[in-house]
Amino acid sequence: ASKLERDTLRKQLDDSEERRTELENAAVANQQASKKLPALEKEVSGLKRQVLEKDREIQGLQEDIIEVRQMYRTQLDALLSDAVGSESNGNSTQPQPSPSKPKPPAPPSPATPLP
Repeated sequence: ASKLERDTLRKQLDDSEERRTELENAAVANQQASKKLPALEKEVSGLKRQVLEKDREIQGLQEDIIEVRQMYRTQLDALLSDAVGSESNGNSTQPQPSPSKPKPPAPPSPATPLP
């Protein structure tokens, strides 16, 4: 029975040593991770700030797009109402050619020298 007990105790000791080594390795890894944590938290904070800035920029651009659409819609409505008004008055909506200007007179030819 003593040999069996000794083998059992040896096995338990080996298992305990293996578990201790695993725990030491985990502790070292946790220590290294905790040293990196402040830098990572600072980086996350900076990235959050950048995301907020981009969100504000996107919101501003979306508002600009809405404003430009409204402006174009207003202009289009005005043009359409002018076109409808012109058609009802019998005027054509096509642009009329501008009257042509008379050509300016040609410059006088240089005088020929007298002999």
